[in-house]
Amino acid sequence: MYVAYFDESGNDHRSPFFTVAGVLVRSGEHLNLEIHSAVVQDQLYRTIGEDSPPASFEWKGSELFNRRGKFDPFTPEACIGAYRQFIELTGQSVAAAFVTSFEKQRLLESSCQSANMFSVGLTLCLPGVQRWMHENDPDNACVVVFDSCSDKKDREALQESFQRVRGRVRPPEWQLPWANIHDEMYFGDSAHSVGLQTADMFAYVLHRHDSGQNDPHAAELFAQVQPRIFYRGQLEINPLPRC
Repeated sequence: MYVAYFDESGNDHRSPFFTVAGVLVRSGEHLNLEIHSAVVQDQLYRTIGEDSPPASFEWKGSELFNRRGKFDPFTPEACIGAYRQFIELTGQSVAAAFVTSFEKQRLLESSCQSANMFSVGLTLCLPGVQRWMHENDPDNACVVVFDSCSDKKDREALQESFQRVRGRVRPPEWQLPWANIHDEMYFGDSAHSVGLQTADMFAYVLHRHDSGQNDPHAAELFAQVQPRIFYRGQLEINPLPRC
């Protein structure tokens, strides 16, 4: 069994780009994710003379990269070093990564202007999950988990899109092209899931790269993530006719 953890980056008015990214983790590797996460936490907090992080600690790519929130007490070098080490260690448990990025305005000016950004991003990533499973472990299955959205409409749109794309076995056609993906997707709280935190950390790096924010630190982190990218979903939409 595999779990595909998904999260988004850029869901705020400041960013013109929106990114959905996922990491595929084989069952049994979840413990390695936790161990590696804890190792990086321990080393980060030792830079400020503390033996352990708070029990409520959670990795957030945007906060770590920009030294916001809980990461404000740390030096820029310590934060970037922790990000680099996190990608290096947790990446050992990531079988593949999937990403879709697009300009929000381009979506709004298209015939898909009413589409939900979350569902568009996930829908474009899912073929990559099925392809990886089919090519690398065709007799196994994968469960899709998305970081829980605060807006109920986003969750409903994600669920509806997933069910539409994945489909179900129904007579008289008994074949299912997406047979390696479990018939239900789930939502999880990233505060309690290192898998979802890993997806968040990958998503922020990919979002910075795809939106053109290629400062040296972002470029270095992208170089770490890039070899693990198995699939990029492409947004192909038709612009609305202009009068």
